[in-house]
Amino acid sequence: MKKVILFVVIIAACASAALAQTSSPAATQSKAATPAVADKSPQQTAAATAEVAEDCGCEVRDATDVLAVVNGVKVSNNEIEEQTRESVGGIKRQVIEARKHEVDLQINTRLLNAEAKRRGLTPVKLVEAEVISKVAEPTDSEAQSFFEQNKNRIVGEFADVKKNIIEHLRVQRQGEEAKKFVERLRAGAQVKVLVERATPPQTEMDRARVFATVNGDQVTSGDVENQLRPLVSEAQRRIYNLRKKELDQKINSILLEAEAQKRKVTTQAILDAELKPKVRKVTEDDAVKYYEQNKEKMTGDFTLLRPQIMDFLQQREVAKAEVAFADQLRSSASIQIFLAEPPAPEGTGKIEKTARSK
Repeated sequence: MKKVILFVVIIAACASAALAQTSSPAATQSKAATPAVADKSPQQTAAATAEVAEDCGCEVRDATDVLAVVNGVKVSNNEIEEQTRESVGGIKRQVIEARKHEVDLQINTRLLNAEAKRRGLTPVKLVEAEVISKVAEPTDSEAQSFFEQNKNRIVGEFADVKKNIIEHLRVQRQGEEAKKFVERLRAGAQVKVLVERATPPQTEMDRARVFATVNGDQVTSGDVENQLRPLVSEAQRRIYNLRKKELDQKINSILLEAEAQKRKVTTQAILDAELKPKVRKVTEDDAVKYYEQNKEKMTGDFTLLRPQIMDFLQQREVAKAEVAFADQLRSSASIQIFLAEPPAPEGTGKIEKTARSK
């Protein structure tokens, strides 16, 4: 079934002419990192930095604009939004794009299943016959050529990334062949897309909205949202974590400033007095141990990476001391948090938006 899933994803991307791609920082640092794709155009870059105005259907609404009260001091949503807008906007865009692609995915899935049924084949056999069997396997020479043309954007030596390059070229060719196939399927079918852009449902009744028809078979908002549920749940969790982190930092800042006023000193004086004596000094053995545990994800030997590793570990020790001091300040403070938590992935009930004392 893996080949079918891969095929349907590819033809959905081909049909809509674009596929949003994301990668984690860890992936880009890996020795076996997948070859990079072309750089974004100026128009794409501008769109990525613009504030997302369209509803993604992935936000959990807060019951009040006040997200926390710290010893009587209110923290508003605007104070948090200012710092998280760009990161949250990127997550929203991913969901918006995924919703658009899911409509194409639903259409192509129906076309694939109908064609397989007409020929008396399973979807797997149909994919093998029309896509997999028509794609030539990339050669070592082609992989070497790709590496030479793109090595300024690829981390690692050819031997380290050869397998990934071959897989990249294979998927690229399968995509081209899949595009031809889906164009043939669409040409022979009655496909009608009824909306310019798929939007999330605002009510349960909205889930019955018809986004497209394939030979009379309806693709509804509910069909799309059912498939997007894991992605939306993950987006809600990520957005919440970003906002919670910024809110925690704001709370800690308020408490620190209050403590400074109480002691009649600067905040920096408090940090110097409370943190410096408690921060453990990182040793050479610590750096070596960290390198040995993570060297498969690093590029370069220990001698080259030692300064960065030492600095990273030392900053981590500082962060631990900061957390401990923040917890100390919080223990004697009155803090109420009203930030709405996302529902559990498997849950469908309404979110309880109640204040929690800490």
